[in-house]
Amino acid sequence: MAQSGLTPFTYLPFSLFWYLPAYIFNIDLRFFEMLVSSLVPVMIFIYGKILKTIRILPFLAVISLTPFLIDLSADGSNDNSTIFLLLSSIIIFVYSVKNKSRFFAIISAIILGLAASFKYHVFFYLLFFLLYLYQNKKVLIISNKRYIFYVISTIFIVCGPFIVLAPDGFFRSISFIELTNWHKTWGWNIWVALRDFLHISFSTHQMWFVRTTLSLATVFLLFRYFRLDSFNKVFVASGVTMFIYLVFSQWTTYAYFTFLIPILVLSAFHIEDK
Repeated sequence: MAQSGLTPFTYLPFSLFWYLPAYIFNIDLRFFEMLVSSLVPVMIFIYGKILKTIRILPFLAVISLTPFLIDLSADGSNDNSTIFLLLSSIIIFVYSVKNKSRFFAIISAIILGLAASFKYHVFFYLLFFLLYLYQNKKVLIISNKRYIFYVISTIFIVCGPFIVLAPDGFFRSISFIELTNWHKTWGWNIWVALRDFLHISFSTHQMWFVRTTLSLATVFLLFRYFRLDSFNKVFVASGVTMFIYLVFSQWTTYAYFTFLIPILVLSAFHIEDK
């Protein structure tokens, strides 16, 4: 997966800074991810605490007992860190809404920008969240434009130097995960099911075309017919889109579901209730 230049991997640049403390203190990255994965249920609990609902507890049990959270962190999966960063932004965002805090709204925007600069999966959320802010202009005590400005500014601050100094390497890294065909057909997806049970195989380009077409069609239909008038619908829309993307991907590790499951859990709760 390695590339040359300033972006030597297929992930976004904030991962360099996120794992820097582990490198400085000589912490095994797998152990680091295990620590982060243990905090994911804590984040779900805090979300329920802010909303003052005990209905979070059954969902918390599901997250806590999901075995691949720790299995995959032991294997070094960074999906645990991805969802932890995103949950941090979401929790602080909800806290800022409930307590009408400008400071925490800005912190939420900055963390969201960092999460979006860490791994691509966050863009499934970001796409619908920014539309939600645009359509619900009074949800925050600060202006929605100001919030979006902080998000985009953070992404630019983190990614900008890599884009300016090595644009070819940066954009090649982004396209690498989509356009290369080094992955085998493997994991939890429709193509494996068709191959193993019906003995039907497709080329890499055919699978990529179907996945891309269906994912874009899902986004279009949600934009067109799904009204984002409450925060939990952001999780519904982003979760559905990501699910379509994953099940029609050529290579779908179950690590990705450590990101998707918490998103689907949060879709059950309305921040507007209380």
